[in-house]
Amino acid sequence: MGRRPRHRAALGQHPRKGTHARQLPLVSARPPPATADKSACCQVAGGLCDNLLTCVVRAWDYSKPVYVAPAMNTFMWDNPFTARHLAVLRELGMSLVQPVTKRLACGDYGSGAMAEPSDICKTLMLFFGPQHL
Repeated sequence: MGRRPRHRAALGQHPRKGTHARQLPLVSARPPPATADKSACCQVAGGLCDNLLTCVVRAWDYSKPVYVAPAMNTFMWDNPFTARHLAVLRELGMSLVQPVTKRLACGDYGSGAMAEPSDICKTLMLFFGPQHL
């Protein structure tokens, strides 16, 4: 079993690679659909960086926009810790694309489903304009 690559290597040998990007449209801890699950929100809010996504967010230049599209079970979404974590993300200047209410992957019906990709795209287009997407 080989050694796990250091996070600096994952960012191309430079911890501030985030300074070269114009925007970070979505926080994603999973493969598509790109969502910010409860774990990713907790890690970012706590300053933890144990994967590529959280390392990029930790090294991000917050004068540039970050959009977060959370997705989680209704009980997780309604949990006071989630509210605290989202407040920290907002304090950092991140924008939240609100989750929607519908039938969730677990079978429950309630708030917490990721906004439709088309709605996320519309949000980004309102901010950046279509020429930047």
